[in-house]
Amino acid sequence: MKAWMRRGVGLLSLCLGGLAWAGPLAPSQVPSSLKDWLPWVMHGHESALCPPPYNADADKVCVWPSRLELRAGAAGATFRFEVQVLGAPMSVVLPGEVARWPQDVRSGGRALPVAESQGQPVVQLPPGRHILEGSIPWREMPQDLLLPQGAGTVALWVDGAPVSRAPDESGRVWLKPSQQVAQGSDTTVIHTMRLVDDQVPLRVTTRYDIAIAGKAREIDLPAALLPGMVPEALDSALPARLQEGGTLRLQGQAGNWTVELRARLMSPVHALTLPRSTASAEEVWSFSAHNDVRLVSVEGLPSIDPKQVAMPEPWRALPAYRLRPGDTMKLVETRRGNPQPHPDSLKIARQIWLDFDGQGYTVHDDITGTLSRSTRLEMQAPGVLGRASVDETDQPITRLKAGASEGIEVRGGEARIGADSRIQGDVRTLPATGWQVDVNQASTVLNLPPGWRLLHARGVDLAQGSWLSLWTLWDFFFVLLSALAAGRLLGWKAGAVLGLALVLTWHMPGAPHALWLVLLGLHALAKVLPQGKLLSLALWSE
Repeated sequence: MKAWMRRGVGLLSLCLGGLAWAGPLAPSQVPSSLKDWLPWVMHGHESALCPPPYNADADKVCVWPSRLELRAGAAGATFRFEVQVLGAPMSVVLPGEVARWPQDVRSGGRALPVAESQGQPVVQLPPGRHILEGSIPWREMPQDLLLPQGAGTVALWVDGAPVSRAPDESGRVWLKPSQQVAQGSDTTVIHTMRLVDDQVPLRVTTRYDIAIAGKAREIDLPAALLPGMVPEALDSALPARLQEGGTLRLQGQAGNWTVELRARLMSPVHALTLPRSTASAEEVWSFSAHNDVRLVSVEGLPSIDPKQVAMPEPWRALPAYRLRPGDTMKLVETRRGNPQPHPDSLKIARQIWLDFDGQGYTVHDDITGTLSRSTRLEMQAPGVLGRASVDETDQPITRLKAGASEGIEVRGGEARIGADSRIQGDVRTLPATGWQVDVNQASTVLNLPPGWRLLHARGVDLAQGSWLSLWTLWDFFFVLLSALAAGRLLGWKAGAVLGLALVLTWHMPGAPHALWLVLLGLHALAKVLPQGKLLSLALWSE
């Protein structure tokens, strides 16, 4: 081999050896003198020690749940959960939920405190392999139970017998089928919930959580529409049809589905009865009161803790009741309306455009806030209402009697009103709000055509942009000094003319300010300087 080839091979070997030497070291390969520094170096970066999953593009996983054993019975359930934590201490999700909270959780015989995170029970575990054991008590075996997602193996026993069931996409495992459907491969589990919204008109939202296993089939949901109610909207991922009598027919197929039916009742309501023919053996009703409409109390039903039953999260803040077929929710009315409502809280923002000839104004109002007492808004003279909208929906403009002011009818609640109007004529006094209603805050923007200028606005807290509001003490001082100096040097007539000119042009864009003082100073120097170069320079500069 030639010498230059040997040198090239040696150089390449040296480079490759250096690259290999520069690679990252495993913790076991760190020199003994540096091992004490490992915790300090890895502080805040413990996740770097976590291994990636089989697909290397994904994030590293620091909690590896291995095997979960769950034994459910009539009085509760016990679990044994094998999990390994890598890197830093991590929160590990346990089986259960708010309604079914795990108790007596231990790891290696040591009791662990259980906290709540996003509605699920969690424990904080240090790095290492752990075997978690605990129990979940209940009075009656629920239909399903929420399990931590990502477990490698889930083994389930129900009443001592092994059951082959896998959790669904949300992590729930079904412990028993619905009582209304016979056991078998073709099963249907239905949870029924209703929200009674006591507004005008009263509205009822019926929600079905349906789990279907087996072949596709038709499913009838009796009493989906309560007697006397008018359907408003149906939200269903399955083909659905509302039949006579209030039965909802679905074309069901395997999977978990949610169906919502919204309806209203136009007549006064004092009781709602659940028909005896329903899709579930019992239902959970939530009640949303509107005390500004009427004050009622719910009677005739046992109340339950909304956190102990499955329902949409927004409904958990409302009182809940359990109904069986034939039960009646009585709404005992103690007061209708609000005899002493809070005052209106309104804010108006006006935009005014002056005509080119100054003989009229075009006005646009945006009114926002809360209407508690007013049911009608009327335009104040000299304004003439041309268009009005509530929640971006145009409203009819009416008069209560001949010669009365024009206005619109409004409903209580959050106000979002827009209106366009005209003020005709050479009007110099404008109403602050333009409406016959009290407001908490009013602001106006006046748009002037070319050649017009706002001198002053009286009756307002602040008039930004007017000619008078632009003046400061510093401006008055310079104008007065310039006028007095001109009167002293050129006579009182010249001083008065200069003072008037400065007052009219002082805030005009590009108008000279300090230049007048310079000219007056040069003129004064020209009068007192003797003959010479300085006098010639002053005369030339002047």
